[in-house]
Amino acid sequence: MRLATLPLRNLVRHPGRTLLTAVAVAATVIAFLVIRAAVRSFELGGKQAQADRLGVRHRLSFTLSLPERYIEEIRRVPGVSAASYALWFNGLDPRDPAHVFTSFAVDAASWLSVIDELVIEPAAVDRWVADRNSVILGAPLAARLGVKVGDVLTLKGTVYPGDWRFTVAGTFTETRPSPSARHLYIHWRRIDDALPEFRKGNIGWALVRVADAARAAEVGRAIDAVFAGRDVRTLTMSERAVYGTYVGLLSSVLSVLDLVTGVLAAVILLVIGGAVATSVRERTSETAVLRALGFSPGTIAGLVLAEGALLGALGGLAGALISLPLIDLGLGAWIEDNLSGLFPSFATDGRAAVIAVVVAALAGGLAALAPARSAARLPAAEALRLAGE
Repeated sequence: MRLATLPLRNLVRHPGRTLLTAVAVAATVIAFLVIRAAVRSFELGGKQAQADRLGVRHRLSFTLSLPERYIEEIRRVPGVSAASYALWFNGLDPRDPAHVFTSFAVDAASWLSVIDELVIEPAAVDRWVADRNSVILGAPLAARLGVKVGDVLTLKGTVYPGDWRFTVAGTFTETRPSPSARHLYIHWRRIDDALPEFRKGNIGWALVRVADAARAAEVGRAIDAVFAGRDVRTLTMSERAVYGTYVGLLSSVLSVLDLVTGVLAAVILLVIGGAVATSVRERTSETAVLRALGFSPGTIAGLVLAEGALLGALGGLAGALISLPLIDLGLGAWIEDNLSGLFPSFATDGRAAVIAVVVAALAGGLAALAPARSAARLPAAEALRLAGE
């Protein structure tokens, strides 16, 4: 028997215990990767943000509205090549109210000039622009809602109560991954016309495309300067910062997820540490024989550390491999279908999976430190005496 294979042989001596420990580590890694998939989904919008797009919102809060008349003044600011606006609609499918997706009321005439990653047939665009009672939506969302071009889609309003009926003018795909894949767009004018007089003429935010991305910050300052003396002032920021504001509203959720990640790491330490300590105690006589044969305390400790690291790595690798189909094809697909408003893209983070395996191996080695130290410090004579009892 080669010394290098001894840690593995020690693990397979008690396959039941090894399997249960590996399963516990694997479950911990799966939970970690689910958490990282959620965080990654939250942050997707910021990562896919375009350098030549700016968001303009109320200076005090993302939740406060701007006057719709601001949009024409924004378009006249030097360096602005296109501008549009939107507000939250957040309708629900009355047939499946638990299904959460994102819906915006936008200026149909200008929206697609700013959001240029959408791929949609020109005829569908013409139908949508011409009919304020129509809607366009992402192809995955259309499939989830069970509608096609020409169908009537009824949405139950949340922010704007009531039953809203729309004709599906078209569906779109995307040239690059972004949260817009499962969005739904209706006409802002349709919503505004239905509001009482005192609520008319308000938008949620404006979205601006600049002619030169290198001058985006300069153009943003110029936009804010236009409204500096108004009762309603603006705050213009990069598209990445806009998504950062949205994620900031979920900061408490992200903080809890980070805390849970730390707890999961502690669980791995406890599980592996207990398993390795038990295994080392059961092999006291073998440790004594190795010491009697001349193996140094460092070698004994190294074998125990290798056993712990190997156990952690096996459990971590199993968890990472199980996560791929579990998250990407199972849980992730279900979340994208039912909670796309919160998680537009829920998939395994490959980098996080590699890190999880490495951390599990390191945690296994760290958890084995105490048993390794005990085994290394045990004198050969004492080990033989304990083994004989």
